Amino acid sequence: MRTAVHTNLLPNTEPGYAGYTCWRAIVDNTDFNLNDSFETWGTNGRFGIAPLANHQLYWFACINAPRNSETMKQFKTSRFFFTMKQHNPYPEDYVCNFKKNMLLAYQILS
Repeated sequence: MRTAVHTNLLPNTEPGYAGYTCWRAIVDNTDFNLNDSFETWGTNGRFGIAPLANHQLYWFACINAPRNSETMKQFKTSRFFFTMKQHNPYPEDYVCNFKKNMLLAYQILS
C-alpha cells in the first residue's frame, strides 16, 4: 500500500509482498465469551483471535501463497478449513460464524 507516511519516510521504495494472503472478519462473541487473544502458527499459515467490545470477536487467518495467486483468488470455504485443520483450536469453530459479506481477503504487503 502506498501511503503518505510510507512516501515521506521511504520516498524511493515500494512496499514488498510479505508472502501470504490474509482473511479476516468480525463475528459475534456471545457463544464463545472469549476474553483473551491468541494466535496459532502452522506450516502453511497463522490463525488468530482477539475479543472486541460489544460481544464481538475479530479473527484472521493467513495462508502462505505466491503473490497474485489464482488459487487464493478462488479459495473456497471447504479448502480454507482443510488448509487450517492443523491449528488448535480449530478455526472452523470461530470462522463459521461470520457473515459472508463481512469476510475480507488481502495480500499482505510489508
